[in-house]
Amino acid sequence: MIYLLIILGNSLITVLICLDSHLHTPMYFFIGTLSMLDLGYTTTTVPQMLAHLASQKKTISFTSCVAQMYIFLVLGITESWLFAIMSIDRYVAICHPLRYKVIMSPRLCGVMVIFCGLWGVTSAFVYTIFAMRLPYCGPNKINHFFCEVPAVLKLACADTSVNDRVDFILGFSVILIPLSLILIIYINIFIAILKIRSAQGQMKAFSTCASHITVVTMFCVPAMVMYMKPGSKSSPEDDKKLALFYNVISAFLNPIIYSLRNKDVKRAFLKVIGVGRAPENPRTNWILFFIFLFLYLFTVLGNGLIVTLIRVDARLHTPMYFFLSILSLLDLSYATTTVPQMLVHLASKNKTISYVGCVVQMYVFLTLGITETWIFAAMAYDRYVAICHPLHYGVQMSQGLCVLLAVSSALCGLACALVYTVFAMKLPYCGPNEINHFFCEIPAVLKLACADTSLNDQVDFILGFILLLIPLSLILASYVRIFVAILKIRSTQGRIKAFSTCASHITVVTMFCIPCMIMYMRPGSEASPEDDKKLALFYNVISAFLNPIIYSLRNKDVKRAFLKFIGMSEDTE
Repeated sequence: MIYLLIILGNSLITVLICLDSHLHTPMYFFIGTLSMLDLGYTTTTVPQMLAHLASQKKTISFTSCVAQMYIFLVLGITESWLFAIMSIDRYVAICHPLRYKVIMSPRLCGVMVIFCGLWGVTSAFVYTIFAMRLPYCGPNKINHFFCEVPAVLKLACADTSVNDRVDFILGFSVILIPLSLILIIYINIFIAILKIRSAQGQMKAFSTCASHITVVTMFCVPAMVMYMKPGSKSSPEDDKKLALFYNVISAFLNPIIYSLRNKDVKRAFLKVIGVGRAPENPRTNWILFFIFLFLYLFTVLGNGLIVTLIRVDARLHTPMYFFLSILSLLDLSYATTTVPQMLVHLASKNKTISYVGCVVQMYVFLTLGITETWIFAAMAYDRYVAICHPLHYGVQMSQGLCVLLAVSSALCGLACALVYTVFAMKLPYCGPNEINHFFCEIPAVLKLACADTSLNDQVDFILGFILLLIPLSLILASYVRIFVAILKIRSTQGRIKAFSTCASHITVVTMFCIPCMIMYMRPGSEASPEDDKKLALFYNVISAFLNPIIYSLRNKDVKRAFLKFIGMSEDTE
């Protein structure tokens, strides 16, 4: 799941930089190189790890182990020096903006990247030679996800003090020296930023560096801890966590960080997906097809995994996780209602849907979406009881009440979706039959009606009030009571623990309900097709795609269940 997202994210960054001429600058050349390195070193390790998790044969040949170790080191060391080169690029851009294009010429950028690659090839060769010259006559079981130098050295039946010294010296040259360069360069950059008179100018200058600083910290600090501490002081479990972070998590988050904090990348992405651009391009359609395919696959895998973990792990058989599993099923279902049809339209020339198919898609999507808004309210009530009445939680949030809340949400969804659909379908449609949208959604369909839709606007507003504002008001009332209760907790740790149980829910509610409220509670005459597409894309695809990430990253119980599920817990194999 995470590996698919790594492929999608880093490939998307690379494709955007190649396609958009506005991104043909030194900074984006280095970001494209970084994305290819992230893609390369995760592909060196993760597929092998997945094969070991899925099969009973968990072996790797000596030659393959050496090759994996060497390639991973080459790519990792190259990346550490690339970070230093990227900081030089930012220094020139901010401190010498008028000479930026002259100094950071394409030739110099190419030479610097080649230097990083040659340094990686050489240093990795030294690492690997010193590791492989040791005798390995003991157990041959590597207590790690892949063949990494510290884990392999633990199998040697000889003194590894020389290797520890070599690792420290090389670690100094491949991690500390680049980090020192980055630190010195950013000190100069911050001095230059402070000389800018306007606060807006300072913020703009700093924003060009923020993503780079974040990415450097995530990658280099764990790598420095791993490779510069003596082997005798390292524990296999700590090494696994560190390796998982800079090998997988870092490569997973890098595209998100660069896309969220970078207006140019976001603008290029919107251009590629066709927002604000009229002509249809077959190449763009295929790019969109693969983007949405990966998003859909991740949505299926992520939400399916959440449901499976809650079903399998007995410790997750609680009201909170009962509602979370329903939320995941709803996300999975309404994404499946729209995305496969959208993929078919992107991949084929026949971009049609029957009248009945359109009505069914509209009704099912509305039913699932309305049900979800009320499930959010039920989840807020669950958190209220858990925090404000913890001693009565098991009694008040009984299995019967949980089922009743879920069934009531579904019945409300079925009834209100029927009203929405009937009022939309009773209008005459005698004009053009081309829907300017990704799927059959009411605001887009109503634009095709050749009659006054003011009554529909009033119905949409009333139903929007019932289906969005009332649940949001209940959620707000619950959280006001919750925050009052949290403030009464004396210990800071207790407050943080109580609030952390709500943070994921607040994030998910905001991402889903705000775009829906804008879409369904404004008059149709004030809506633009392009804005509607962005909103629908967000609460239909992006929200369902991010929900499993939010709940898995912020929830210790889910993470514990996942680690147990993949065999990383002490009580499982």
